[in-house]
Formats: sequence, structure tokens, C-alpha cells
Amino acid sequence: MANSGIQKKPEMMIPEEVMDTVKTTERNILAALMCHPKAADIVFARLDGRDLTDPVHREVYQAAQKVYLAGGTPGIIEVIQRLTDTGRLAVVGGPMVVAQICDAYITAADINKNIDYVQAHAKRRRLMELGRIITATALETDVDAEELTSRAQSMLDRVSDVRDSDVTTVADLTENVVNSLLASVGMGDRVLGLSTGYRDVDKVAGGFNPGEFVVAAGATGMGKTAFALNIAQNVAIKQKNHVIILSLEMSAEQLTKRLLCSIGRIPSVELRYVPKSKKQAIEQKLNEAKQILDAAPIHIIERSDMSISDVTATCRRLQHQCGGLGLIIVDYLQLLHGSPATQRTGNRVVEMGEVSRSLKQMAQQLKVPVLALSQLNRGVDATQSKRPTLAHIRDTAAIAQDADKIILLYRADYYRIQEGSTEPLDHILDVLIAKNRDGHPGAAKLYFDECATMLRSLAKEDGPDANRF
Repeated sequence: MANSGIQKKPEMMIPEEVMDTVKTTERNILAALMCHPKAADIVFARLDGRDLTDPVHREVYQAAQKVYLAGGTPGIIEVIQRLTDTGRLAVVGGPMVVAQICDAYITAADINKNIDYVQAHAKRRRLMELGRIITATALETDVDAEELTSRAQSMLDRVSDVRDSDVTTVADLTENVVNSLLASVGMGDRVLGLSTGYRDVDKVAGGFNPGEFVVAAGATGMGKTAFALNIAQNVAIKQKNHVIILSLEMSAEQLTKRLLCSIGRIPSVELRYVPKSKKQAIEQKLNEAKQILDAAPIHIIERSDMSISDVTATCRRLQHQCGGLGLIIVDYLQLLHGSPATQRTGNRVVEMGEVSRSLKQMAQQLKVPVLALSQLNRGVDATQSKRPTLAHIRDTAAIAQDADKIILLYRADYYRIQEGSTEPLDHILDVLIAKNRDGHPGAAKLYFDECATMLRSLAKEDGPDANRF
């Protein structure tokens, strides 16, 4: 026997007294709308007709909105005339029904409070309806489970992203922008957003700001993961912010090993050649690094088959659990899958375009900077200098278009070693800011200790022989 509860409409599952309050509040809003000339500006900017539960109220709202959009004043007479002209007056029950709505007249000061109440219950009803749809569609055995998950996540995102209006006047923004600009005065090399932990990089890139989609791209061996992990350390350990690392290539244990060796300044690759007499010193450094890392709010998600909907759902959940996130790192974006629909097209450019757009949208929705690592295409190896450009980002130009900042990484040492050059290594990582939506392109240099996968600013005390065993 089918579960009859699944078939119930959301309104039927809400207590009657609550529905009565919601409908009374809707009447209050419509009354203000038709009786107070300035109320229309507020109502139509903030409230959607679909937020109303009563069919009569929706009809009156739509008629009033058409009068308003035509340049008229949506008073009682004008609304009744509009309903008459469109043949909808009988549907609402006649002119007396419209007139009676205005018996609930409220002051303009109460409009926003009433709209907040109606919108809150509209969101609850959408969530209830979404639950009903998910329950029903989950029984569709002919549809791929991942596609069902993608559909559900997409619907949930639409419910979560309900906003008062997509239109904002400049006057609503100027005060915050002026305060932000004034706050930057006298800051020198410091940044208002999230610091990478490297002064020279922050000076050019301006740090990472909430809602930004940042891409760090480089050829194999350039130090992309090391760059991301060192920034993760600085954000989590020094700035006490929660960091998510979505690892699609390396295991969580490998990443933890890198973090420990970087923090302890231990050359992990060379440990087997270190004399046993140094073991106690290494153990001490590892334990000290462990204590630091144990206290760091870093969360590693290790999966090789993540879709973009998986990423969004995971980050939303962790943001709620942690009470806020400082940074999300994706290593790396070419390993992410798009939705089942784009995968079926067999078009890699289309799929990666969707992944790129979705990461940008996630950054904006969560108000958290997203740092995604990216591979380069083989074209960079065909150039004489081997220095990357935006055109070398792999798979699609959409990545370069969607990103707020693009950082290209280059190490001349890598090519010297590959070519068997006898030229001394300089241990320099070039950080090229090729795109900067909130500033100017530029470049910075970091000292790269490849043995400990550690990056340092080029200070006098940092050198190629520092912290060697």
C-alpha cells in the first residue's frame, strides 16, 4: 500500500493555525501595497508572487504588479480594473474580495517584517516540497543514482539561494565600499582578505577575498601542491581559519606527510640517507610539527571520483559544522567530474566549463575563497622559455574567464635538472599573477625547498643550506 503521506501538498502538512497566520500576513502586505503608494517599491523589490500561499492573494499580487510595471499606481480601483480586463476578477471572487483585503491595512514600517515572515515560510514549503520530490524520484530505478543526487543538490541550491532581489542600487553599496577602501589606507603590505602568508605574493595578488575563485596552474613538477599546502598551513595555523583540502590525486596520508615535513622543515625524501645519529633530532622535530598540525583546523577529503555536486554538498556541510570556512583548496580541478548530463555529451570542454562555473558559484554562495589547482596543456613544453601563459591552461578557456585570479607557477630548476644542466640550482619558485580582477598582474618570487616541500619568503635568513641535516 502506497504511503499516502508522500502525496500530501506542503500546505496540508503545516498546522492550520500557522497557515492562518501566514495568510493573514500576506493580506497585510497586499493591503499596504494597495493603500500606501511607497509600499509598492518595497514589496515588488523583495517579494515574489510565488512566495504567497493563497491563490487569491497571488492573483491580486500579479494584477497589482502589472499595473506597477506599466507605470501606474496599484491602488484598489486599478487592481480591480486590471483583474476585470484580464478576465480574472471572477476567479478571485469579485470586487468585494479585493476591497476586503484592504481592511487589513498596516503601516509602512511593518512591511519588511511581514515580508520576512512570508519569505521564511515560503522557504520552508519549498524544502518540504523538495523532500517529497526527492523521496519520489529516489524510487526511479531507471535513472542513475548520481544523476538523482545531482538533481537533488541543484534543487537544494535553488532553495538556499533565494534572495530578496537581484537588483541593488549603487546607493545601497556605497557606504560599505567606502568603509572598505578607507580600511585599506595605511595597511602597507597587509591585506584585507585572507593572507597567503607570503608578503611578496600578497603585495601583488592582494590576498584571497571571500567569494573569489583563484586558480593556481603549473606544469608537472612546478610545485602546485606544495604551493597550496603551504598556503593552507599559513591560513589554518597562523590565521586560525578552517581549511578544506579536496584531494583527488594524493592520499590524505601523503598530504599529512608533506604537511608534517614542511612544518618541521624535514627533508622527507632524504631521510633514508640521514645517519641514525640524527634520528632523535628528527623525531623531536616531527613531534613538534605533530603538535602544531594536530591543533590546525585542516580537513582533508580524499576521493578520486568526486563530482562538482559532491564538492558543493561537502563544503556546505563542513561550513555548517565548522561555523565558517577560511579557504577551500581543490587539488586539482581537471580530476573533477561535471554533472551526469555534461558527462554524457562526451565533450571535455563543456564538462570542464561547468566545473569551472560551479566552483565560482560555490565561492560566491559560501563567501569563501576557493583555490583550485590546474594542469597546463602540452603547448607550454613546446615554447623555448617554458614559462606558462593563460593560453596554456588545460581543457577550456572558461577557467581563465571564470577565475578572479590566476597564478602561474614556474621553476627554472625543474628544467635544469631535466636537461642535465650543470648550472647551479637557485631554488626559486616564480609566482606569476597573470590575472587579477581586483588589481594588477605582477610577479613574486619564493624560495622553494623541494626536499621538505616548503616555501619561504626570500628573507636574508633563508638560504639553500638552511635546516639541512
